[in-house]
Amino acid sequence: MKNMRIFSILFLSVLLTFCGGKSDKDLFDNALSNVDEKKYDEAVVLFEQLVNTNKESELAPKALFECAKIYQGQVVKNLTGKESLLKSVEFYKRIYDEYPKSKEAENSLFMAGFILANDLK
Repeated sequence: MKNMRIFSILFLSVLLTFCGGKSDKDLFDNALSNVDEKKYDEAVVLFEQLVNTNKESELAPKALFECAKIYQGQVVKNLTGKESLLKSVEFYKRIYDEYPKSKEAENSLFMAGFILANDLK
């Protein structure tokens, strides 16, 4: 009887783990909603969660690009303007390095250079 109980708990845990998570599209859409509501900190968390849980998703480079734009806008709490811009450059470079064939890659490289040349002199 005890083995059956343990098996049931394990089965339920596995089921919830694989079926209870949000899809990458759900995460992306929820993050965009947070951006619209000016909840930038929450948006960044969701965008990063999408990338960390599904690196192969076609939405991953888009999520990184959205993070970079948020940091470029210097709207994240508890970061100075310079820290925010450096974080933005980091995200833009990451897109180019990790997703070089994505449509965001070229623009990301340009934006990183632009910020370094104009905003972080």
